[in-house]
Amino acid sequence: MPASPREKPGTILILQGGGALGAYECGVYKVLAERLDDLSIIAGTSIGAINVGVIARNLTEPDRGAAALEAFWHDPALAMGTYARVSTPRLIVTAVELEKSQFVPPDDPLPTPGEVPARTGEIIYQERTRSDAVGSQWVTWCRELYEMLEAIPPAVISTLDAPLRSRREQLLTDVAAAKSRIPVTVTYIRRTSLPYEQISSGVDFSVGRIEALIEQGEQDARRAVA
Repeated sequence: MPASPREKPGTILILQGGGALGAYECGVYKVLAERLDDLSIIAGTSIGAINVGVIARNLTEPDRGAAALEAFWHDPALAMGTYARVSTPRLIVTAVELEKSQFVPPDDPLPTPGEVPARTGEIIYQERTRSDAVGSQWVTWCRELYEMLEAIPPAVISTLDAPLRSRREQLLTDVAAAKSRIPVTVTYIRRTSLPYEQISSGVDFSVGRIEALIEQGEQDARRAVA
């Protein structure tokens, strides 16, 4: 059955962190921007938060902020003011506490400890996107389970043994919250290491490196939406 207008979700764009690897996200967005006419939420962590700030500030531009984002990566000093004001869509950013390598709620203060190098690896390799995708799949599965259990005809239910009927009712109760959830389709664009890339790639902001990351992001995004 086609989804009602109320049930049609908008597009959510989530960008991760990784220092210089944010240039890869710039390349991805250059390809995706023209497809995001229903973008409703953008979220980012670390450098991804800066990227989504630029995007949100310039989303009303004909290219949905793609040029502004690329300008930021070519010359951050000139583009720094482009993400000073955030309007629609809804913008979500995430920061990390360096001391504990834990995500910090927006209203919590961020400490400035001296052990930044020791924590860098832990922060860069935190993988939130994978867990978000798994969570989305779980919600979709629960919704489908509810619909299947609810669709069993009463005549069939009456033939079941009492324990099975009781179990069905319990399962319906357990997953009832999923009935109101909107199914989500996740397009996961994940970067692979370039040839001869070192573990410190996230701190290499050289011009050639930034250009290579932007190009890689564009290529991966084109394959993902082909």
